[in-house]
Amino acid sequence: MVLAVLGCAVVGAVGAYEIAREPVAYIASMSFGILCLFFLFPTLLILFIVAVIAAIQRKMKYAAPLFLSCILLPVFFIGSLKVMEAVGLARYEKSELNEMRPFGLEPNGTLIIVYNIGVSYEARESFSNRVIHPWKEGPGFTHETGVCESGSLQDIGERTVEKVLFCASATDEEKEKLRTGVRSSTIVYRFFENVSEAEIRDGLAQIESNKKL
Repeated sequence: MVLAVLGCAVVGAVGAYEIAREPVAYIASMSFGILCLFFLFPTLLILFIVAVIAAIQRKMKYAAPLFLSCILLPVFFIGSLKVMEAVGLARYEKSELNEMRPFGLEPNGTLIIVYNIGVSYEARESFSNRVIHPWKEGPGFTHETGVCESGSLQDIGERTVEKVLFCASATDEEKEKLRTGVRSSTIVYRFFENVSEAEIRDGLAQIESNKKL
């Protein structure tokens, strides 16, 4: 009986800790659901079936701990998680990654490129193949700029805007190679790093205002 209690306490606490150490709330929520669906519920079902079989065979010294485990396992699992939340050990409760902001204030990418007015799609495509996603015959993209993904944002005025996301493994040299290529391009008006759409608009407005002075 004591072993059943200790086992449930350890398993429940370990499961709760695995969820509590996740800083992103929605991932923690997904982890909770996965643990419940693929571990907690199947385990409880197996314990309950075995306990019923043991009870039918009048082996109460086995049936009692198994029935007790069916009750204690979810209690320790959910209870441990609530305790961790209460004492501040649940990272997703206080992580800045879960801060909610208006869409226009949400950073849109690692590097944001604002093109000159009137730049054609063909010119941007050529620029992308040379600078953002360097291309060579055969295997294709070389990944020498450390870029994993790029895509369009909503136009600002008459200017096309593109977001560029670096790979997690991108080196400082690869990032600087991209910055240098963007900075020296004749079709790029300005580029920004780690900013929101609202900050880009404010920055462009400030640039235009300074030009008029």
